[in-house]
Amino acid sequence: MNIVFNLLNCGLGNNGGSKTILMCQNVLLELGHQVEILTAVDNFTWFPHKKVITKLPKNIEVLVATACSTVNHTIYYPGNFKKVWYIRGHEIWSMDENRLKNLYRTPRILNIVNSKGLQSLLLDEFQARSEVVYQGIDLDLWYRLNDAKKKSPIRIGCLYHSKSSKNWRIFAKLARLLQNETLGKYEFVSYGNIANDDNFLTEYYEKPSHEELLNLYNSCHIFLCPTSLEGLHNVGLEAALCGCLIICNNNPLNGMIKDYAFEDKTAMIYEEGNIQSIIDKINSPKWELVDPMIEHITKNIGSRKQNMKKFVEKCKGA
Repeated sequence: MNIVFNLLNCGLGNNGGSKTILMCQNVLLELGHQVEILTAVDNFTWFPHKKVITKLPKNIEVLVATACSTVNHTIYYPGNFKKVWYIRGHEIWSMDENRLKNLYRTPRILNIVNSKGLQSLLLDEFQARSEVVYQGIDLDLWYRLNDAKKKSPIRIGCLYHSKSSKNWRIFAKLARLLQNETLGKYEFVSYGNIANDDNFLTEYYEKPSHEELLNLYNSCHIFLCPTSLEGLHNVGLEAALCGCLIICNNNPLNGMIKDYAFEDKTAMIYEEGNIQSIIDKINSPKWELVDPMIEHITKNIGSRKQNMKKFVEKCKGA
């Protein structure tokens, strides 16, 4: 199938959204499809990738909008091809909800979402239908290096990000409270794409390599995911596959609780914004949830290849 991902009005940059699209492209190429990235701006440097195109070719079969800013261009571009919007986040940072509602509800494009949380949002709040296709996870890249984690001190990890919806402030407040109450019982580690000098951190990795990130996940007993606005939350998936107990909030838009983090089955869920609720979970960790989480991710989220095959089938039916 000849597929073009439309990033003409947003571009590629060093961020998780661009990485996801490029990973989708790579897997689709491996599956034998012709796949291009349409954009005028390519600032992505995290890994080598196929050269982008700046003009739409004539022989395409599917044009895929990748952000709200590319939907209208995708809808109104003339041509006899399928039109799809791969929705990977509720982009209220880029567009107000009334405009998003109109885009979600247009009959001229097929909505494919990457999480059940987004699917519920579109249906419940905007009366818009969508199909779920996960981007998948690299099952062979994230794994437990050993089973000797349960040593003191208990190490807790969290992603560092300046975006307010990632809720780093929750982790910072939690760490300082636990340090004051339980000297030496806990350590706190993190990583991110920018520098961080928070003095409560035992370790911090700026722009970590895959090996560094794998080692960081494997060093953690618990991984806290306080984020409140995601599509499918990759960080929780990666940490869980490395044997971390996941603790996340009960916000249905956190990209976890409707897809892989289920209370008393695969993860521990706290009341959003309630620090004491997190402390209670940490003080009574349910280590027995770790293996069911890994099993659920493997069977129900699946690999990138499995999901990109589904993606192609959805595109064919658009």
